[in-house]
Amino acid sequence: MAAKLALRNRALGLVVATTGLTTLSATATGYARTLTGAPGESTFLTEGFDVGMELVPAGFAANTLDVITGVSAAAITVKNARAVEVAASGRSLSVGVPLLRSWEMVGLTPVAGRPYVEEEFVHAAAAMRTFATNGGQMHEEGLYILKWYGVSTLPGFPVGIGDRALRKQVDALRARFAPGTVAGPVQIDPEHAPYTGQLIQLTGWGCLILTAPWRARSRNAVLA
Repeated sequence: MAAKLALRNRALGLVVATTGLTTLSATATGYARTLTGAPGESTFLTEGFDVGMELVPAGFAANTLDVITGVSAAAITVKNARAVEVAASGRSLSVGVPLLRSWEMVGLTPVAGRPYVEEEFVHAAAAMRTFATNGGQMHEEGLYILKWYGVSTLPGFPVGIGDRALRKQVDALRARFAPGTVAGPVQIDPEHAPYTGQLIQLTGWGCLILTAPWRARSRNAVLA
């Protein structure tokens, strides 16, 4: 259980895109910022936001999450209309792991037009690594699997929105599980990198599956 929670928390630390704390306004269709044209200035594009990502606002009067339907340097449009708010500092927009999450033994009903993730934890056989059985060192291996379902259709995009946002998010997630990474009591296998399979196309969603091989060592206890 501790291994699974450590790997889950590693995933939840994901930041795909963020403005950081800055000055932002809310429009009737999304969010905006004022650009000065200064060299190296941050924009919504350079910060990594993309169509199909689930956007989490903070610092506004209304901080309801939404899904991005359009991105330009100075503006983001979202699926649902929202209340207008004048520009103010101390606000942020960010993208991480979708808020709809199906952890093991926790059911989830997908919501059309929203991304979500499913978790699987595979525990393989353990083996002794020392001759002393009681108190000796055990070596365990397994797989941590996250299925990321990205939206493939949104209002205004009748032929689909493509796979770019989904791949960008899962690539960022895979980087969180680089070979050799230590997460609490487990280590991502340093000899076998995490990998994603082919894109699975479903009605309303596309799915990419991240598989991260892990290993752990612990002391064996023989019951009397």
